[in-house]
Amino acid sequence: MGLSKKEKLAAVRVTAPIYQKAARKRKVLILDEFVALTGYNRAYAAWLLTKQGSETLIGKNIILKCDVRMSAGKKRSSVYNQVVLTSPIAIWYIMDCICGKRLAPIPRISFQSWRSTMRFSLMRNPEQTPEHQRGHH
Repeated sequence: MGLSKKEKLAAVRVTAPIYQKAARKRKVLILDEFVALTGYNRAYAAWLLTKQGSETLIGKNIILKCDVRMSAGKKRSSVYNQVVLTSPIAIWYIMDCICGKRLAPIPRISFQSWRSTMRFSLMRNPEQTPEHQRGHH
């Protein structure tokens, strides 16, 4: 079994200062060992070891110190609720699940006509369909 995220992070913090101070030939050996230990891709491992603890000047008096951390991503809250998403999802199904690039201009076309078409196509049984949409004239 491989290392946990916390163990990999600890390995980065311990190895990075040694890697950054080493000569080129020694860096190759350190990187080989680090990749074998963590299982990271070689280029990613080199980037991690180079960036950890590095400082970048981003203003006259502002220094940004890099600390590579495995943060748990925050789940974003939904912008739209299910009621709002019903219409675009229905249009997407009606259009045979086309890609977003081709789907994007569709709502710009007369949205009112789409809304009436969707109500008709999404009804489960004919009794729920309004009289003017049943096709009886």
